[in-house]
Amino acid sequence: DDRIAWCSDFALLVKSYGGSLELDNEYMLRYLAARTDGRRTPFKHIQVVSPNTVLRFSNGVLFHEGKLWNPDDIAPVQFPRDEQYEEQCREELLEAVRLRVRARNTVFAELSGGFDSSTIVLIADQVHRSQLKPVETLQTFSCTYEESTTCDERQFIRAVEELRGIDSTYVHEDELHATLGLREIHFTGLPNANFCHPGRFEKYASVMKAYGARLLLTGIGGDHLFWNLPASPLLVADQMWQRNFVQLHRECRRLSYLSSVPYLRLLFREALPLVLSSDSSHRSRFWQSAVPPCLARVHKMHLEELERDDASKDGRLSPSYRFHRRAIQSLFSHLAVGHYQEYKDIYFTHPYSYRPLVEFCLGVALSQLARDGQRRSLMRRSLAQVLPPKILRRKSKASIDETFLRALRREWNDIGNIKQWQLCQRGFVEPEWLAQDLDKARIGISDGAGPLLHLFSLERWLRSLNAITPSTYLSNQYDHATK
Repeated sequence: DDRIAWCSDFALLVKSYGGSLELDNEYMLRYLAARTDGRRTPFKHIQVVSPNTVLRFSNGVLFHEGKLWNPDDIAPVQFPRDEQYEEQCREELLEAVRLRVRARNTVFAELSGGFDSSTIVLIADQVHRSQLKPVETLQTFSCTYEESTTCDERQFIRAVEELRGIDSTYVHEDELHATLGLREIHFTGLPNANFCHPGRFEKYASVMKAYGARLLLTGIGGDHLFWNLPASPLLVADQMWQRNFVQLHRECRRLSYLSSVPYLRLLFREALPLVLSSDSSHRSRFWQSAVPPCLARVHKMHLEELERDDASKDGRLSPSYRFHRRAIQSLFSHLAVGHYQEYKDIYFTHPYSYRPLVEFCLGVALSQLARDGQRRSLMRRSLAQVLPPKILRRKSKASIDETFLRALRREWNDIGNIKQWQLCQRGFVEPEWLAQDLDKARIGISDGAGPLLHLFSLERWLRSLNAITPSTYLSNQYDHATK
């Protein structure tokens, strides 16, 4: 009506809200499918300023909502030689990190042993050396799994430690406190799968406090920028979109051999739909794997409709550009949704979200990013003299599935009567199917813990709503601020 209040602390904003806390079912469905939308909140009447947006008010009325940046205006990046792409890539990465290590005290970074975090750590070392800072001014955190060995990445973490000459601070498996999250429930703001490993950021915060530090670099976003998915259908679709039929035949034949996909299937079943319709057909295989099997059928159908609506259909853009743009938009949604703002003692910063680096990756042709069946081709070539060979050659990464499935067995009695779950009461999931999924996971039969992580974290959040006692009116400080 006549007031507006805003806050970067979502939990405080919700508790101060005087209206009806009506749930947004679309937010819930997207969360269950690991597709949280940075343009929405869990409540219908509490809105979010979406990423890359400026709002203007006049006389109490919102009269303009504009975008600060348009990814469709990115000029193509074209160099005559591969070496120039690689040099530019290194320069953009170096600048992205340099701008994020400007701190008086020690800087911390996550080091998982993966491609992205290792790159950030080693480039940050280069930045500190150029500024004549000792190596100890950059400290790292690494999660280790002594019992859940399929999750453990210490062999790769050690490769970076040996190159730097300094050990990482380990967060051991027993310190992570892997949990289903159904004990001691209290309202924390947003549904957040990070609460299934609550000890992780607690350990980070305590160590950083001892150093007088708050800044933590993450490796989030490398997959989105540098292409960590099969690229063959999109490479073929680009040639088809350009109507370069001679090159199309050559590319399809070559990629069919490299990917072991029959020529006609690659051409007509995988590439052609990307040209005629949208990028949704290529994404569906990866997106469907994140949808819980126990989700009610009507909601699965609704999610499929949302996926089609979200897909880009702009015929002026090549299929690979549309797909890449959407991947980067999902990165910004993930960062903007607020999961990392719930840890008050840590300031998270994400070098891969640096805009000039994003623009460079969007402007580079897919044939540079992924080449001859190799994912992250440009990044691997660019960092050949930076990363240890052990990491440079790796093609996969461990997941946290085993540690969560152990928590499931350990806390089995906390699950209780599934029919009484909030997710079942509200009709999001089918109780019988959920019971079957949990029974399978309990004995280790699982396609991945991702869907279960989102199920349990959303159930925890729905139960936590009982702890909210919103005031009837906003506090005087909000009244003063809005005036």
